[in-house]
Amino acid sequence: MDTIPADLLEAIADEIPDYASLKAFSLTGSSFRAPSQRILLRTKKLKIPAVSAEKILDFLEESPHVAGYVRALELTLLPTLAALPSLTYTEEVLGKFKNMAHLTIINPYRCRWVDGSGMSLIILDFIRRQTLQSLHLSSFDQLPANLFPFFLSSAPTVTLLKVSAETDSSRLGDDVTIPVLSKVESLALYYTADLGEVLLSPRCSPHLQNLRRFWGPLGFQFTRDIIGASSNTLQEICFDGIDIGISPPISPFPLPDLPSLRFLKVVIRPGERDTQWLVEMICSMLKVAVESVYVLFLARYASFVLSDRTMDTLNEALRGRVHLPWLRWGIYYKAEGDELLDNFRAAVERGIPRAHSVGRLSVERVSSGEISYWPSGIL
Repeated sequence: MDTIPADLLEAIADEIPDYASLKAFSLTGSSFRAPSQRILLRTKKLKIPAVSAEKILDFLEESPHVAGYVRALELTLLPTLAALPSLTYTEEVLGKFKNMAHLTIINPYRCRWVDGSGMSLIILDFIRRQTLQSLHLSSFDQLPANLFPFFLSSAPTVTLLKVSAETDSSRLGDDVTIPVLSKVESLALYYTADLGEVLLSPRCSPHLQNLRRFWGPLGFQFTRDIIGASSNTLQEICFDGIDIGISPPISPFPLPDLPSLRFLKVVIRPGERDTQWLVEMICSMLKVAVESVYVLFLARYASFVLSDRTMDTLNEALRGRVHLPWLRWGIYYKAEGDELLDNFRAAVERGIPRAHSVGRLSVERVSSGEISYWPSGIL
């Protein structure tokens, strides 16, 4: 067994589809253990404190090579995590990792970010030492404005979920050394307060100059401003629904000239389906020179329908297009059976006959597993 080349063992382990089989494979012999650990930890997200930092530290000290296999980490900030000895264990655990690609930081208790505090310094130092591919922040209220250029320069993909910025100019935070990394290429904003003033400030805006993909709430001023600031480089845009309870949307706005744009997506929630505002917004999207438009309806219940007037308006928006985009319509609902899907497909095909007749129209049912807040699950 020990004579089998390590790269062959790793290639075999890489083809094993489930955890139980991979575990059995690792017990075959001593030379099988490392390839199995590498594959398992590369594809699984390590969660702290779902597994206590103390236990993880003990494990990493017994098997120090394992730290190099972990590629994804989810750190949940609890009030107890900021106190000794948990803080010490967390710092030591994070100090073991030098090859992290994906970092998620969740703040369920809305713990306030305090500049210079133990946990704040630990997180910033950890991010600075990694070469991240994605950084996801969830549930942070009034983050100091100085942190945003740091986060935008820390990974090519950045998600801000339920995040707001400190508006008191007297408490903008201490200066933070910004990592010398590539500018953010994918930015997702969900259920955020107005971050436009911070993200388009002189300190942040240079980090948006290479933005390729943007996900944001439909119909807000800061959404429009970010798109305008990145209009030359944007290739994909996803608008989430307007039902986010932050503030009324602005008037429907025409999208600017987007020479690199290939893909537009809009997510529509139940209460928005036939509103004049939303219909006008989708019409402005259909007039953009883009390869593909994806409209996803979160119907949830079987009472969801689109009015004939809505479909007539959308069809009219396409009348002047010489080259039709690929129109992909998705619908998500909880009821069993395909009756709602069939009715929805019939309404769309009847409402946009030209796109249907030339094969530029598709309608499909979307499963709950295909709906995600993170960018990797959206496009």
